[in-house]
Amino acid sequence: MNQISFNGIGAIYSILKASEMTYDRCREYYEQMSATNFSSLSTLKIREFHITQLLAFLLNPDEAHHQKDKFLKLFFSMLNYNLDELGELQCIQAEYNTNTGSRFD
Repeated sequence: MNQISFNGIGAIYSILKASEMTYDRCREYYEQMSATNFSSLSTLKIREFHITQLLAFLLNPDEAHHQKDKFLKLFFSMLNYNLDELGELQCIQAEYNTNTGSRFD
């Protein structure tokens, strides 16, 4: 009886090992096809701070790009908002410090 139980455990182990190998192959294939771990921003060493600063620069009509509110209007139009209907913009701020010590972009 012990021999039968050992054979049963061995069969279960074989099935689990085959399932694990199949899972690993499927995961590798999925990663190759979808490139889930690839980020062009990390490749270029661009961090969130840099993106936030660039967006704040482009969205601020008073910045040195001399495009006035063109970038800001384009940004809002991509969000399906009409900037003219939202009223006067008070300020563009890259980061906001919360009262818990965190930062909000």
